Amino acid sequence: MFLILCAFSVIASFALLLFWLKEFRPLKRRNVYLEKLNENLLSQISEKEIVLERYKSKREDILNVVESTITNERNRIAYELHDDTIQRLLAIRFRLERLTWYSLPDQIEIEINSLRNELNDIVKGIRYLINKETQAQFENETITQLIEKLLTKFKPIFFPKISFTTYNAESEFAISPNVKKELFHLAQEVIQNSVKHSAGTELTVNVLWGERLTIDVSDNGIGFLSSDKEGIGRRTMNERAKRIGVTIKNVKRIGGAQIQIILPKADLNQFVSMSVGN
Repeated sequence: MFLILCAFSVIASFALLLFWLKEFRPLKRRNVYLEKLNENLLSQISEKEIVLERYKSKREDILNVVESTITNERNRIAYELHDDTIQRLLAIRFRLERLTWYSLPDQIEIEINSLRNELNDIVKGIRYLINKETQAQFENETITQLIEKLLTKFKPIFFPKISFTTYNAESEFAISPNVKKELFHLAQEVIQNSVKHSAGTELTVNVLWGERLTIDVSDNGIGFLSSDKEGIGRRTMNERAKRIGVTIKNVKRIGGAQIQIILPKADLNQFVSMSVGN
Protein backbone atom coordinates (compact mmCIF):
# COMPACT_ATOMS: atom_id res chain seq x y z
CA MET A 1 0.00 0.00 0.00
CA PHE A 2 2.81 2.35 0.89
CA LEU A 3 4.54 1.64 -2.39
CA ILE A 4 1.34 2.37 -4.28
CA LEU A 5 0.98 5.75 -2.55
CA CYS A 6 4.60 6.60 -3.31
CA ALA A 7 4.16 5.65 -6.93
CA PHE A 8 0.97 7.74 -7.16
CA SER A 9 2.79 10.74 -5.60
CA VAL A 10 5.63 10.46 -8.07
CA ILE A 11 3.21 10.23 -10.97
CA ALA A 12 1.25 13.25 -9.73
CA SER A 13 4.41 15.31 -9.31
CA PHE A 14 5.54 14.35 -12.78
CA ALA A 15 2.16 15.30 -14.20
CA LEU A 16 2.30 18.70 -12.49
CA LEU A 17 5.77 19.23 -13.90
CA LEU A 18 4.57 18.42 -17.39
CA PHE A 19 1.57 20.76 -16.95
CA TRP A 20 3.86 23.59 -15.81
CA LEU A 21 6.23 23.02 -18.71
CA LYS A 22 3.33 23.01 -21.11
CA GLU A 23 1.31 25.96 -19.74
CA PHE A 24 3.49 28.31 -17.72
CA ARG A 25 6.80 28.39 -19.58
CA PRO A 26 5.19 29.71 -22.83
CA LEU A 27 3.32 32.24 -20.67
CA LYS A 28 6.59 33.38 -19.14
CA ARG A 29 8.16 33.68 -22.57
CA ARG A 30 5.11 35.64 -23.69
CA ASN A 31 5.46 37.98 -20.72
CA VAL A 32 9.11 38.54 -21.51
CA TYR A 33 8.17 39.32 -25.12
CA LEU A 34 5.44 41.73 -24.03
CA GLU A 35 7.78 43.50 -21.64
CA LYS A 36 10.33 44.01 -24.41
CA LEU A 37 7.58 45.20 -26.76
CA ASN A 38 6.34 47.62 -24.12
CA GLU A 39 9.86 48.97 -23.63
CA ASN A 40 10.20 49.49 -27.38
CA LEU A 41 6.85 51.30 -27.54
CA LEU A 42 7.78 53.54 -24.61
CA SER A 43 11.06 54.32 -26.30
CA GLN A 44 9.28 55.21 -29.56
CA ILE A 45 6.78 57.38 -27.68
CA SER A 46 9.64 59.18 -25.97
CA GLU A 47 11.31 59.79 -29.34
CA LYS A 48 8.05 61.07 -30.84
CA GLU A 49 7.55 63.40 -27.89
CA ILE A 50 11.03 64.83 -28.44
CA VAL A 51 10.26 65.35 -32.16
CA LEU A 52 6.88 66.92 -31.27
CA GLU A 53 8.54 69.32 -28.84
CA ARG A 54 10.98 70.31 -31.57
CA TYR A 55 8.08 71.00 -33.95
CA LYS A 56 6.30 73.00 -31.25
CA SER A 57 9.42 75.01 -30.64
CA LYS A 58 9.85 75.67 -34.38
CA ARG A 59 6.16 76.59 -34.66
CA GLU A 60 6.48 79.06 -31.79
CA ASP A 61 9.59 80.53 -33.40
CA ILE A 62 7.73 80.94 -36.71
CA LEU A 63 4.72 82.51 -34.97
CA ASN A 64 7.04 84.89 -33.11
CA VAL A 65 8.70 85.89 -36.39
CA VAL A 66 5.30 86.42 -38.06
CA GLU A 67 4.00 88.42 -35.09
CA SER A 68 7.17 90.49 -35.00
CA THR A 69 6.93 91.13 -38.75
CA ILE A 70 3.29 92.22 -38.45
CA THR A 71 4.12 94.48 -35.51
CA ASN A 72 7.07 96.04 -37.32
CA GLU A 73 4.98 96.60 -40.45
CA ARG A 74 2.14 98.09 -38.43
CA ASN A 75 4.59 100.42 -36.70
CA ARG A 76 6.10 101.39 -40.05
CA ILE A 77 2.66 102.24 -41.45
CA ALA A 78 1.80 104.12 -38.24
CA TYR A 79 4.96 106.20 -38.50
CA GLU A 80 4.31 106.89 -42.19
CA LEU A 81 0.74 107.95 -41.43
CA HIS A 82 1.87 110.20 -38.61
CA ASP A 83 4.88 111.73 -40.35
CA ASP A 84 3.35 112.08 -43.81
CA THR A 85 -0.44 111.74 -44.14
CA ILE A 86 -1.41 113.40 -40.86
CA GLN A 87 1.04 116.26 -41.39
CA ARG A 88 -0.28 116.89 -44.89
CA LEU A 89 -3.86 116.90 -43.60
CA LEU A 90 -2.90 119.35 -40.87
CA ALA A 91 -1.21 121.56 -43.46
CA ILE A 92 -4.44 121.60 -45.50
CA ARG A 93 -6.37 122.50 -42.37
CA PHE A 94 -4.02 125.44 -41.69
CA ARG A 95 -4.37 126.61 -45.30
CA LEU A 96 -8.14 126.53 -44.94
CA GLU A 97 -7.82 128.44 -41.71
CA ARG A 98 -5.75 131.12 -43.45
CA LEU A 99 -8.56 131.64 -45.94
CA THR A 100 -10.79 132.80 -43.08
CA TRP A 101 -8.40 135.73 -42.54
CA TYR A 102 -9.79 137.30 -45.71
CA SER A 103 -13.17 138.85 -46.21
CA LEU A 104 -15.36 136.04 -47.49
CA PRO A 105 -19.08 135.50 -47.99
CA ASP A 106 -20.65 133.92 -44.92
CA GLN A 107 -21.60 130.73 -46.74
CA ILE A 108 -18.04 130.14 -47.92
CA GLU A 109 -16.64 130.76 -44.44
CA ILE A 110 -19.15 128.27 -43.00
CA GLU A 111 -18.08 125.69 -45.57
CA ILE A 112 -14.38 126.30 -44.84
CA ASN A 113 -14.98 125.78 -41.11
CA SER A 114 -16.95 122.63 -41.89
CA LEU A 115 -14.04 121.28 -43.93
CA ARG A 116 -11.59 122.14 -41.13
CA ASN A 117 -13.73 120.18 -38.67
CA GLU A 118 -13.91 117.27 -41.09
CA LEU A 119 -10.12 117.24 -41.41
CA ASN A 120 -9.82 117.27 -37.62
CA ASP A 121 -12.12 114.23 -37.45
CA ILE A 122 -10.06 112.44 -40.11
CA VAL A 123 -6.83 113.10 -38.21
CA LYS A 124 -8.43 111.82 -34.99
CA GLY A 125 -9.65 108.72 -36.79
CA ILE A 126 -6.19 107.95 -38.17
CA ARG A 127 -4.66 108.38 -34.71
CA TYR A 128 -7.22 105.95 -33.27
CA LEU A 129 -6.25 103.44 -35.95
CA ILE A 130 -2.55 103.92 -35.19
CA ASN A 131 -3.17 103.22 -31.51
CA LYS A 132 -5.53 100.30 -32.28
CA GLU A 133 -8.35 101.95 -30.37
CA THR A 134 -12.07 102.24 -31.06
CA GLN A 135 -13.09 105.78 -31.93
CA ALA A 136 -15.13 107.56 -29.27
CA GLN A 137 -18.07 108.03 -31.63
CA PHE A 138 -18.60 104.28 -31.80
CA GLU A 139 -18.55 104.10 -28.02
CA ASN A 140 -20.90 107.01 -27.34
CA GLU A 141 -23.30 107.30 -30.29
CA THR A 142 -25.96 104.97 -31.69
CA ILE A 143 -25.82 103.72 -35.26
CA THR A 144 -28.86 105.90 -36.00
CA GLN A 145 -27.03 109.01 -34.81
CA LEU A 146 -23.89 108.09 -36.76
CA ILE A 147 -25.78 107.65 -40.04
CA GLU A 148 -27.75 110.85 -39.51
CA LYS A 149 -24.52 112.82 -38.95
CA LEU A 150 -23.02 111.26 -42.08
CA LEU A 151 -25.99 112.35 -44.19
CA THR A 152 -25.80 115.85 -42.72
CA LYS A 153 -22.31 116.19 -44.20
CA PHE A 154 -23.57 115.24 -47.67
CA LYS A 155 -26.62 117.50 -47.72
CA PRO A 156 -24.98 120.78 -48.75
CA ILE A 157 -22.74 119.14 -51.35
CA PHE A 158 -24.42 116.51 -53.50
CA PHE A 159 -28.10 115.75 -53.56
CA PRO A 160 -30.84 118.36 -53.88
CA LYS A 161 -32.91 116.12 -51.64
CA ILE A 162 -31.82 113.71 -48.89
CA SER A 163 -34.39 112.14 -46.60
CA PHE A 164 -33.71 110.14 -43.46
CA THR A 165 -36.31 108.28 -41.38
CA THR A 166 -36.11 105.97 -38.38
CA TYR A 167 -38.86 103.39 -37.81
CA ASN A 168 -39.66 101.56 -34.55
CA ALA A 169 -37.00 103.50 -32.63
CA GLU A 170 -38.43 102.08 -29.39
CA SER A 171 -37.22 98.63 -30.51
CA GLU A 172 -33.60 99.76 -30.96
CA PHE A 173 -31.22 97.20 -29.46
CA ALA A 174 -27.67 97.61 -28.19
CA ILE A 175 -24.77 97.04 -30.59
CA SER A 176 -21.19 96.65 -29.41
CA PRO A 177 -18.79 99.43 -30.53
CA ASN A 178 -16.78 97.11 -32.78
CA VAL A 179 -19.85 95.77 -34.57
CA LYS A 180 -21.21 99.32 -34.78
CA LYS A 181 -17.98 100.45 -36.41
CA GLU A 182 -18.18 97.77 -39.11
CA LEU A 183 -21.89 98.47 -39.65
CA PHE A 184 -21.31 102.22 -39.99
CA HIS A 185 -18.55 101.76 -42.56
CA LEU A 186 -20.83 99.42 -44.53
CA ALA A 187 -23.58 102.04 -44.59
CA GLN A 188 -21.03 104.75 -45.41
CA GLU A 189 -19.75 102.80 -48.42
CA VAL A 190 -23.29 102.21 -49.76
CA ILE A 191 -24.26 105.87 -49.32
CA GLN A 192 -21.04 107.16 -50.88
CA ASN A 193 -21.46 104.80 -53.85
CA SER A 194 -24.94 106.21 -54.39
CA VAL A 195 -23.61 109.77 -54.13
CA LYS A 196 -20.75 109.12 -56.56
CA HIS A 197 -22.29 106.80 -59.15
CA SER A 198 -26.08 106.96 -59.20
CA ALA A 199 -26.47 110.34 -60.99
CA GLY A 200 -29.74 110.64 -59.09
CA THR A 201 -31.44 113.65 -57.53
CA GLU A 202 -32.87 111.93 -54.45
CA LEU A 203 -31.36 109.77 -51.76
CA THR A 204 -33.50 108.05 -49.14
CA VAL A 205 -32.10 106.31 -46.08
CA ASN A 206 -34.40 104.43 -43.70
CA VAL A 207 -33.37 102.72 -40.47
CA LEU A 208 -35.83 100.05 -39.35
CA TRP A 209 -35.59 98.43 -35.90
CA GLY A 210 -37.16 95.17 -34.76
CA GLU A 211 -35.94 91.59 -34.49
CA ARG A 212 -33.34 92.75 -36.96
CA LEU A 213 -31.83 96.08 -37.95
CA THR A 214 -32.34 97.07 -41.59
CA ILE A 215 -30.54 100.03 -43.11
CA ASP A 216 -32.30 100.73 -46.41
CA VAL A 217 -30.54 103.01 -48.92
CA SER A 218 -32.28 103.92 -52.18
CA ASP A 219 -31.91 106.54 -54.92
CA ASN A 220 -33.59 107.50 -58.19
CA GLY A 221 -30.44 107.22 -60.28
CA ILE A 222 -29.33 104.90 -63.06
CA GLY A 223 -29.55 101.72 -60.98
CA PHE A 224 -27.23 98.72 -61.06
CA LEU A 225 -25.19 98.16 -64.20
CA SER A 226 -24.47 94.65 -65.49
CA SER A 227 -20.95 95.84 -66.34
CA ASP A 228 -20.18 96.75 -62.72
CA LYS A 229 -17.10 94.91 -61.51
CA GLU A 230 -16.25 93.93 -57.97
CA GLY A 231 -13.69 96.50 -56.86
CA ILE A 232 -11.91 96.93 -53.57
CA GLY A 233 -14.93 98.75 -52.11
CA ARG A 234 -17.29 95.85 -52.73
CA ARG A 235 -14.76 93.29 -51.54
CA THR A 236 -14.25 95.29 -48.35
CA MET A 237 -18.01 95.45 -47.85
CA ASN A 238 -18.33 91.69 -48.24
CA GLU A 239 -15.53 91.09 -45.74
CA ARG A 240 -17.07 93.49 -43.21
CA ALA A 241 -20.49 91.90 -43.64
CA LYS A 242 -19.06 88.43 -43.09
CA ARG A 243 -17.24 89.52 -39.93
CA ILE A 244 -20.39 90.76 -38.21
CA GLY A 245 -23.02 88.45 -39.70
CA VAL A 246 -24.68 91.04 -41.94
CA THR A 247 -26.61 90.35 -45.15
CA ILE A 248 -26.32 92.86 -48.01
CA LYS A 249 -29.33 92.70 -50.31
CA ASN A 250 -29.67 94.38 -53.72
CA VAL A 251 -33.40 95.02 -54.20
CA LYS A 252 -34.62 94.96 -57.79
CA ARG A 253 -36.70 97.98 -58.68
CA ILE A 254 -37.71 100.06 -61.68
CA GLY A 255 -35.54 103.17 -61.72
CA GLY A 256 -32.73 103.74 -59.30
CA ALA A 257 -31.05 101.37 -56.87
CA GLN A 258 -31.96 100.03 -53.46
CA ILE A 259 -29.60 98.26 -51.08
CA GLN A 260 -30.48 96.84 -47.69
CA ILE A 261 -28.01 96.11 -44.91
CA ILE A 262 -29.57 93.58 -42.53
CA LEU A 263 -28.23 92.73 -39.07
CA PRO A 264 -30.22 90.08 -37.12
CA LYS A 265 -30.51 90.82 -33.41
CA ALA A 266 -30.10 87.11 -32.57
CA ASP A 267 -26.63 86.97 -34.14
CA LEU A 268 -25.10 89.79 -32.10
CA ASN A 269 -23.85 87.77 -29.11
CA GLN A 270 -21.17 85.94 -31.10
CA PHE A 271 -19.71 89.22 -32.38
CA VAL A 272 -19.68 91.24 -29.15
CA SER A 273 -16.12 90.13 -28.32
CA MET A 274 -14.62 91.15 -31.66
CA SER A 275 -11.17 92.66 -31.31
CA VAL A 276 -10.75 96.35 -31.96
CA GLY A 277 -8.22 95.74 -34.72
CA ASN A 278 -10.68 93.83 -36.91
